[in-house]
Amino acid sequence: SSYITANMKVIDHGVGNTNNQHDAGNIFSGNIAIKIHGSYSASLPQKPFTFHTLASNGIDDSDVAWFNMPGEHLWILQATYNDKSFVRNTLMFDLFRQMGHYATNSHYCEVVLNGSYEGIYFICEKSWRC
Repeated sequence: SSYITANMKVIDHGVGNTNNQHDAGNIFSGNIAIKIHGSYSASLPQKPFTFHTLASNGIDDSDVAWFNMPGEHLWILQATYNDKSFVRNTLMFDLFRQMGHYATNSHYCEVVLNGSYEGIYFICEKSWRC
């Protein structure tokens, strides 16, 4: 599938605080190009997405740093449909990191798409496989 442009906002009021989809994007608010990611996983009810952040001109890529992750413009919103425990991928990343290796940075988030709640995802760098 091909990318479509969209507007995205990221809201994070911190641990223990409520985030509301109508709040202003306090972490990020801007344009992205997004598409469904994967082959088998794209057939599941919770779709994974690949996206890249765009500069204010809506064309050029723009690196964004969030959730203590380094600046990047290519990202994956990895669906958790096949991981009901919400720990499988992040546990492996953490273990690999503790063994002294680089592991993909990731952060859990909730996704609302066109006003519809899509569930819990984790966002990670696309430059590394996650």
